Amino acid sequence: MKTFKRLITACALFSTSIASSFAMIYHGTEHQMTQPNGDKVSVYLYGTELYIDAESQDHYTLIKDEQTGYICYALLSSDGKAYASTGIVYKGGETPSAVKMITQPGVRISKESRDAKIAETKKSLHMDERPKVELRAASVLPDTVYGVCCLIDFPDTKSSVTIDQIKTYLNDDEKTVFGNAMSIKKYFQWISGGKLTYINYVPSSFYTAPQPKDYYSSLDATEYTTDIFYPVVEKA
Repeated sequence: MKTFKRLITACALFSTSIASSFAMIYHGTEHQMTQPNGDKVSVYLYGTELYIDAESQDHYTLIKDEQTGYICYALLSSDGKAYASTGIVYKGGETPSAVKMITQPGVRISKESRDAKIAETKKSLHMDERPKVELRAASVLPDTVYGVCCLIDFPDTKSSVTIDQIKTYLNDDEKTVFGNAMSIKKYFQWISGGKLTYINYVPSSFYTAPQPKDYYSSLDATEYTTDIFYPVVEKA
Protein backbone atom coordinates (compact mmCIF):
# COMPACT_ATOMS: atom_id res chain seq x y z
CA MET A 1 0.00 0.00 0.00
CA LYS A 2 1.41 3.31 -0.98
CA THR A 3 1.01 6.24 1.39
CA PHE A 4 0.85 9.84 0.32
CA LYS A 5 2.15 11.84 3.23
CA ARG A 6 2.03 15.11 1.34
CA LEU A 7 -1.39 14.57 -0.15
CA ILE A 8 -2.85 16.35 2.79
CA THR A 9 -5.16 19.04 1.81
CA ALA A 10 -4.99 22.54 0.84
CA CYS A 11 -8.11 24.48 0.03
CA ALA A 12 -7.47 27.74 -1.72
CA LEU A 13 -7.17 30.45 0.84
CA PHE A 14 -6.55 33.88 -0.53
CA SER A 15 -5.20 36.76 1.47
CA THR A 16 -6.34 40.23 0.44
CA SER A 17 -6.47 43.78 1.68
CA ILE A 18 -9.45 46.11 1.32
CA ALA A 19 -9.62 49.53 -0.23
CA SER A 20 -13.03 50.47 1.10
CA SER A 21 -15.39 49.57 3.89
CA PHE A 22 -17.41 47.39 1.52
CA ALA A 23 -15.85 44.04 0.66
CA MET A 24 -16.13 42.86 -2.93
CA ILE A 25 -18.10 39.64 -3.33
CA TYR A 26 -16.67 36.77 -5.40
CA HIS A 27 -18.94 34.00 -6.67
CA GLY A 28 -17.11 31.92 -9.23
CA THR A 29 -15.23 35.01 -10.38
CA GLU A 30 -12.50 34.08 -12.86
CA HIS A 31 -9.03 35.35 -11.96
CA GLN A 32 -5.76 34.75 -13.83
CA MET A 33 -2.72 33.72 -11.84
CA THR A 34 0.86 32.88 -12.83
CA GLN A 35 2.68 29.71 -11.82
CA PRO A 36 6.42 29.89 -10.92
CA ASN A 37 7.32 28.56 -14.38
CA GLY A 38 5.39 31.38 -16.06
CA ASP A 39 2.28 29.39 -17.02
CA LYS A 40 -1.00 31.30 -16.72
CA VAL A 41 -3.94 29.53 -15.10
CA SER A 42 -7.50 30.61 -14.39
CA VAL A 43 -8.82 30.12 -10.87
CA TYR A 44 -12.37 30.79 -9.71
CA LEU A 45 -12.87 32.81 -6.54
CA TYR A 46 -15.57 32.48 -3.88
CA GLY A 47 -16.03 34.70 -0.84
CA THR A 48 -15.16 38.31 -0.10
CA GLU A 49 -11.96 40.27 0.26
CA LEU A 50 -11.98 39.28 3.92
CA TYR A 51 -11.73 35.60 3.03
CA ILE A 52 -11.52 33.89 -0.37
CA ASP A 53 -11.50 30.27 -1.49
CA ALA A 54 -10.37 29.33 -5.00
CA GLU A 55 -11.41 26.44 -7.18
CA SER A 56 -10.70 24.87 -10.53
CA GLN A 57 -13.39 25.17 -13.20
CA ASP A 58 -14.80 21.80 -12.10
CA HIS A 59 -14.85 22.99 -8.45
CA TYR A 60 -11.82 21.28 -6.89
CA THR A 61 -10.27 23.54 -4.27
CA LEU A 62 -6.83 25.03 -4.86
CA ILE A 63 -4.01 26.33 -2.66
CA LYS A 64 -0.47 27.57 -3.03
CA ASP A 65 2.15 24.96 -2.14
CA GLU A 66 4.38 26.33 0.62
CA GLN A 67 7.41 24.38 -0.57
CA THR A 68 7.26 24.97 -4.35
CA GLY A 69 5.15 28.11 -4.73
CA TYR A 70 2.92 26.35 -7.29
CA ILE A 71 -0.88 26.50 -7.18
CA CYS A 72 -1.90 22.93 -6.35
CA TYR A 73 -5.03 20.93 -5.60
CA ALA A 74 -6.21 20.81 -2.00
CA LEU A 75 -7.07 18.27 0.66
CA LEU A 76 -8.69 18.93 4.02
CA SER A 77 -7.02 18.15 7.35
CA SER A 78 -8.60 15.47 9.50
CA ASP A 79 -10.06 18.01 11.93
CA GLY A 80 -11.34 20.26 9.16
CA LYS A 81 -9.46 23.29 10.46
CA ALA A 82 -6.76 23.80 7.85
CA TYR A 83 -5.52 23.08 4.33
CA ALA A 84 -2.23 21.91 2.86
CA SER A 85 -0.99 21.25 -0.65
CA THR A 86 -1.48 17.89 -2.33
CA GLY A 87 1.64 18.64 -4.37
CA ILE A 88 -0.36 17.97 -7.57
CA VAL A 89 0.13 21.09 -9.69
CA TYR A 90 -2.95 22.81 -11.09
CA LYS A 91 -2.69 23.19 -14.88
CA GLY A 92 -6.27 24.16 -15.70
CA GLY A 93 -8.77 21.96 -17.50
CA GLU A 94 -10.35 18.85 -16.03
CA THR A 95 -9.07 17.73 -12.65
CA PRO A 96 -6.70 14.70 -12.90
CA SER A 97 -7.97 11.31 -11.74
CA ALA A 98 -5.17 11.19 -9.13
CA VAL A 99 -6.83 14.13 -7.38
CA LYS A 100 -10.34 12.70 -7.70
CA MET A 101 -9.15 9.52 -5.98
CA ILE A 102 -8.27 11.33 -2.75
CA THR A 103 -10.57 14.33 -2.44
CA GLN A 104 -13.90 15.75 -3.54
CA PRO A 105 -15.00 19.02 -5.16
CA GLY A 106 -15.64 22.01 -2.94
CA VAL A 107 -13.86 20.97 0.26
CA ARG A 108 -13.89 23.75 2.85
CA ILE A 109 -12.40 24.38 6.28
CA SER A 110 -14.80 24.63 9.22
CA LYS A 111 -16.86 27.75 9.87
CA GLU A 112 -14.94 28.34 13.10
CA SER A 113 -11.58 28.35 11.29
CA ARG A 114 -12.96 30.56 8.54
CA ASP A 115 -14.35 33.05 11.09
CA ALA A 116 -10.99 33.14 12.86
CA LYS A 117 -9.20 33.93 9.60
CA ILE A 118 -11.73 36.66 8.78
CA ALA A 119 -11.16 38.21 12.22
CA GLU A 120 -7.39 38.05 11.64
CA THR A 121 -7.77 39.77 8.26
CA LYS A 122 -9.98 42.51 9.70
CA LYS A 123 -7.42 43.19 12.39
CA SER A 124 -4.60 43.61 9.89
CA LEU A 125 -6.47 45.71 7.27
CA HIS A 126 -4.75 48.74 5.80
CA MET A 127 -7.50 50.91 4.36
CA ASP A 128 -5.22 52.97 2.11
CA GLU A 129 -4.04 49.99 0.06
CA ARG A 130 -5.70 48.89 -3.17
CA PRO A 131 -7.14 45.36 -3.27
CA LYS A 132 -4.66 42.69 -4.26
CA VAL A 133 -5.49 38.99 -4.57
CA GLU A 134 -2.69 36.73 -3.42
CA LEU A 135 -2.59 33.07 -2.57
CA ARG A 136 -1.72 32.35 1.01
CA ALA A 137 0.72 29.46 1.20
CA ALA A 138 -0.56 26.26 2.74
CA SER A 139 1.31 24.74 5.62
CA VAL A 140 2.09 21.04 5.57
CA LEU A 141 -0.02 19.08 8.04
CA PRO A 142 1.96 16.07 9.24
CA ASP A 143 -0.95 14.65 11.23
CA THR A 144 -2.79 13.14 8.26
CA VAL A 145 -1.48 10.39 5.97
CA TYR A 146 -3.39 9.10 2.94
CA GLY A 147 -3.06 5.56 1.62
CA VAL A 148 -4.58 3.62 -1.26
CA CYS A 149 -6.23 0.23 -0.79
CA CYS A 150 -5.85 -1.84 -3.96
CA LEU A 151 -8.81 -4.22 -4.48
CA ILE A 152 -8.15 -7.20 -6.78
CA ASP A 153 -10.12 -10.34 -7.44
CA PHE A 154 -9.82 -13.06 -10.09
CA PRO A 155 -11.99 -14.50 -12.88
CA ASP A 156 -12.41 -17.74 -10.90
CA THR A 157 -12.27 -16.33 -7.36
CA LYS A 158 -14.38 -13.38 -6.25
CA SER A 159 -13.95 -11.61 -2.92
CA SER A 160 -16.14 -12.80 -0.05
CA VAL A 161 -15.59 -9.43 1.64
CA THR A 162 -17.71 -6.47 0.49
CA ILE A 163 -16.34 -3.03 -0.27
CA ASP A 164 -18.47 -1.58 2.55
CA GLN A 165 -16.84 -4.01 4.99
CA ILE A 166 -13.41 -2.98 3.74
CA LYS A 167 -14.24 0.72 4.19
CA THR A 168 -15.46 0.03 7.72
CA TYR A 169 -12.35 -2.04 8.52
CA LEU A 170 -10.02 0.71 7.30
CA ASN A 171 -11.66 4.07 7.99
CA ASP A 172 -14.73 3.93 10.22
CA ASP A 173 -14.79 6.06 13.37
CA GLU A 174 -17.34 3.94 15.22
CA LYS A 175 -18.26 0.63 13.58
CA THR A 176 -15.96 -2.42 13.41
CA VAL A 177 -15.96 -5.70 11.45
CA PHE A 178 -14.36 -9.14 11.70
CA GLY A 179 -14.13 -8.97 15.50
CA ASN A 180 -11.64 -6.11 15.57
CA ALA A 181 -11.66 -3.64 18.43
CA MET A 182 -11.34 -0.64 16.09
CA SER A 183 -10.65 0.34 12.50
CA ILE A 184 -7.14 0.83 11.08
CA LYS A 185 -7.70 4.59 11.19
CA LYS A 186 -8.73 4.52 14.85
CA TYR A 187 -5.84 2.21 15.71
CA PHE A 188 -3.23 4.64 14.40
CA GLN A 189 -4.95 7.51 16.19
CA TRP A 190 -4.88 5.49 19.41
CA ILE A 191 -1.30 4.16 19.13
CA SER A 192 0.02 7.66 18.28
CA GLY A 193 -1.82 9.38 21.11
CA GLY A 194 -4.02 11.24 18.65
CA LYS A 195 -1.08 12.60 16.60
CA LEU A 196 -1.66 10.56 13.42
CA THR A 197 -4.74 10.11 11.26
CA TYR A 198 -4.29 7.44 8.58
CA ILE A 199 -7.04 7.37 5.94
CA ASN A 200 -7.24 4.90 3.07
CA TYR A 201 -8.80 5.58 -0.31
CA VAL A 202 -10.97 2.59 -1.23
CA PRO A 203 -12.00 2.12 -4.90
CA SER A 204 -15.68 1.70 -5.77
CA SER A 205 -15.10 -1.70 -7.36
CA PHE A 206 -12.62 -4.57 -7.58
CA TYR A 207 -10.12 -4.84 -10.42
CA THR A 208 -10.28 -8.33 -11.94
CA ALA A 209 -6.91 -9.84 -12.77
CA PRO A 210 -6.69 -11.29 -16.30
CA GLN A 211 -5.63 -14.80 -15.15
CA PRO A 212 -7.08 -17.28 -12.60
CA LYS A 213 -5.82 -17.01 -9.03
CA ASP A 214 -3.50 -20.03 -9.14
CA TYR A 215 -1.67 -18.52 -12.11
CA TYR A 216 -0.18 -15.96 -9.72
CA SER A 217 0.27 -18.10 -6.61
CA SER A 218 0.05 -21.80 -5.94
CA LEU A 219 -3.04 -22.88 -4.01
CA ASP A 220 -1.00 -24.18 -1.07
CA ALA A 221 0.82 -20.80 -0.87
CA THR A 222 4.25 -22.42 -0.70
CA GLU A 223 5.57 -20.32 -3.53
CA TYR A 224 4.71 -16.72 -4.35
CA THR A 225 5.11 -15.20 -7.78
CA THR A 226 5.42 -11.51 -6.96
CA ASP A 227 7.03 -10.60 -10.26
CA ILE A 228 4.08 -12.05 -12.16
CA PHE A 229 1.45 -10.42 -9.96
CA TYR A 230 3.01 -6.97 -9.59
CA PRO A 231 1.93 -5.77 -13.07
CA VAL A 232 -1.66 -6.57 -12.04
CA VAL A 233 -1.26 -4.33 -9.00
CA GLU A 234 0.05 -1.53 -11.21
CA LYS A 235 -2.94 -1.81 -13.54
CA ALA A 236 -5.41 -1.98 -10.64
